[in-house]
Amino acid sequence: MSDIIARSLGKKVEKQVQDVTAQLAEKAQKSEVRLKTEKISQTDVTEEFLQQMAGTTPINAVPVDNSITPKKTTFMTASENLIDPSKRSDGYNLNFSWNTQYSLNTDASMTAYTESFPTVNGEVIYSNALGRLVWYTSSDNVSGTVAFSWDSSLGLYKATVGGGVKSRVDAYISNLVQDGYWFVCKKTAYSGSKSKYGSSKLSDIVDSNVFSKKTELEVVKADLTSLKTPTANATFFVPKYLYCYESNKSSKWIPRYNVMTARNYNSFFIDITAGWGYFRDWERVQTQAADTVKIKNSVSGAEVYSKAYTRRSIDPATKTNPSSLKNVLWIGDSFSDAGFLPCDTKKQLVNDFKFTNLNFIGTKSDTINGVTALNEGRGGYTLDDFTKTDNTTGRGTTYPNPFLNNGSVNIADYMSRNGFSGNVDYAIIELGVNNIVVFNNDVATIKAKMKSLIDLILSSYPNCKIFLSGLVPLSKINASSDVFTHNSLVLNVNKAYEELCEDVNYSSKCIYVDTGVFFDTEYGYQYENKPYRGSSEQRKVQTDWLHPSEAGYYMMADTISSAVIYHM
Repeated sequence: MSDIIARSLGKKVEKQVQDVTAQLAEKAQKSEVRLKTEKISQTDVTEEFLQQMAGTTPINAVPVDNSITPKKTTFMTASENLIDPSKRSDGYNLNFSWNTQYSLNTDASMTAYTESFPTVNGEVIYSNALGRLVWYTSSDNVSGTVAFSWDSSLGLYKATVGGGVKSRVDAYISNLVQDGYWFVCKKTAYSGSKSKYGSSKLSDIVDSNVFSKKTELEVVKADLTSLKTPTANATFFVPKYLYCYESNKSSKWIPRYNVMTARNYNSFFIDITAGWGYFRDWERVQTQAADTVKIKNSVSGAEVYSKAYTRRSIDPATKTNPSSLKNVLWIGDSFSDAGFLPCDTKKQLVNDFKFTNLNFIGTKSDTINGVTALNEGRGGYTLDDFTKTDNTTGRGTTYPNPFLNNGSVNIADYMSRNGFSGNVDYAIIELGVNNIVVFNNDVATIKAKMKSLIDLILSSYPNCKIFLSGLVPLSKINASSDVFTHNSLVLNVNKAYEELCEDVNYSSKCIYVDTGVFFDTEYGYQYENKPYRGSSEQRKVQTDWLHPSEAGYYMMADTISSAVIYHM
């Protein structure tokens, strides 16, 4: 029995061994087994699969739309090329150079140019700006140049390469302002009467939205808006009328700093249509009766502000003394309270030019240089303090309203109470700066408060002629306050004052007098010379950041006096 069992088991084991041996024979050898760390190679896939990857099989011969990049083609080159290097892709750079001898004294002193790019003789180059095409030999020697000419059928400038192996395009910055972009491209983007994109004009397909997509538009694209200082952080205002004496009109200048504010004043310069400017920092008021002040970007030459002005210069000898007494009421703040403004204005009008029937009235008296002038110039006063019906309002009881009586504000009552006979024929208002520095009022609020004061005067004396003085800018050497913010408000307040005086309801009664336009901020403020850290060298240090010096007050008085005489 045991022998039978042994023979049976032996046969069974032998068959199992044969089965295992057969299975092992079918397994891959160790040399044929790939480890997990080994990469798949081309020999591991079929030829058909390789064709599918290459896109050469019928089912995959057409790539998906927008799936091929310029770098993967032989017929497209990337052209987006912004000035900001972080935004620049393949293409050619835009560069700048300028005449350092004259800095940015003229529009033509700064030139933009492309890097050189390969060209062949006879190739046509297009640009949306007037410029010059220059071609070079292989050794970088200039072979020839030609100016671009306008092609009205294309709406572009074009030039033809006359030789060499490469070219570049240059142009004055002042010309590169069309639509905010400058581009240069080869003819490959245009063929016959239609472009490759169906437009009849090549210029139609070159804009900020499609330029980077139409990549044959080679060579350069520059976003010129990056060359322009944002005007959102700049303020501009040139008054419509400039008042001065005929005798000194040729010495009157408009400093750039008096008609604009910017974080960097050098971002802009003054250009003019008549007369001339000194290094574009000043506009000289010469013999012309009118001019247009244009403020331009110093880099691009782009115009950011333009306004025509009229010079109203007067020769006092052409005017006669009024036939009867005319009362002059001066209303102001600490600028007037110092006495120089009302006293010097009276000196010019009455003493110098003999308009002796001009009678200054007021409850406050100042004497400067032997001239006494009555006025209502009160230090610290705001517009509110001359119209308030309750002395606890405005700046409070320490700033009582001189026109207030028993809860009523009335100029005729003020005249009667203080023994002034006749009417208020002329009113000179110098107010508003304390509404900025004390109340932090915005421009619209200050304008509305000034309107209330004017209405108050006209309600009693509708024939009164009101001279509204503008504010003056702070000095650049001021180290005590934010000159940029304050002067921005000054320009905007002055603009609002001018608008108020030109309103149809006030234009026959109100005259805006811009005292800031001719104000010399460097010499018009109080300062002293101090040694720097004990050295013998002196430096100019302002001693009052807000109030002008005696000379500064005289500058303002000159403008106000000439305006009064002009409108007598």
